Amino acid sequence: MKPAQHRNRSESHFIDRFAEMNSRPISPLDTTARVSIEDSLDWPDLRAAWLRQLGIDPGPGPEQLRRIKLCRCHRSQLRFFWPMSLAAPPSFYARLEKFPWYYRSSKWEYTRALEYLPSDGTLLDVGCGVGHFLALAAKMGLTATGIDLNQSAISAARSSGIGVALETIEAAADRAPESFDTVTAFQVLEHVPEPRSFLVAASRLLRPNGRLIVGVPNSAGWLDRAGGALECPPHHITRWSGAALQFTAQISSLALEHLEIEPLERAQIPDFVRSVIDPAPRLADLLRKRKFVNRIAGKMLSALLLRTNACPLLPGTSQLAVFKRCR
Repeated sequence: MKPAQHRNRSESHFIDRFAEMNSRPISPLDTTARVSIEDSLDWPDLRAAWLRQLGIDPGPGPEQLRRIKLCRCHRSQLRFFWPMSLAAPPSFYARLEKFPWYYRSSKWEYTRALEYLPSDGTLLDVGCGVGHFLALAAKMGLTATGIDLNQSAISAARSSGIGVALETIEAAADRAPESFDTVTAFQVLEHVPEPRSFLVAASRLLRPNGRLIVGVPNSAGWLDRAGGALECPPHHITRWSGAALQFTAQISSLALEHLEIEPLERAQIPDFVRSVIDPAPRLADLLRKRKFVNRIAGKMLSALLLRTNACPLLPGTSQLAVFKRCR
């Protein structure tokens, strides 16, 4: 590429990013919908939270970026951070791999999703990481393959004999339309800057009557009132409710068949209690890990939940949506 051509492309990208950061927020699911701003956050504060909580530096951010906005799409009820261009690059997830909880081999949504799989057929796991769910699906007799953008995770999967390609879901849909009986995506959609394109591509990958199984954080519950840096950019850039998942039927050939919420885990009780006692903190307060408004009440409620084994009756951190391709 000639230097002049390279300079022009860079300038064009800079202008696009600058325009997005200074423009009116637009819903990534419905560009015509009314959008309201619910909260905002200074990038330096968010950067400090990432360093303090996880020891990861997301970088200084664009010089033109002053504040990140948490927005709501009134038509779809999707909540999203603006600008959407703050989504993390694939290399960011390689830094998160050092935490053993990031690519867990056993998850609630894996167990539930297995019950919706056919006894045979083909499956594509999008954002498959090191391939834990692919291994489970293969044991059931399915022909299971995956795609991901994290080269480190792909290498780990391949070293275990799991077939994973470096590819976007849109490229996979162009290459192999209507090739799969099931497409799965666990804890992926909340990272995607263009969820509409993602869902349309997932539908294109499915054979008629095929199923898309999606696991996302339960952001309509207590999670976004107790979460820290992981629930914010550049990691999570959208927050999904049941209503937002149902809205996807209007933008794709998918119909929502089932929607389930994970029961609360015992380890999640402190965060759950924090959200009950302090139900409406601002983003900046969450990132500073504000202490309980009432410590005594928090300890009493936590002890009560543990003693009564109430966790199965309370909502946890994830939700599972099962869609069927209807046309």
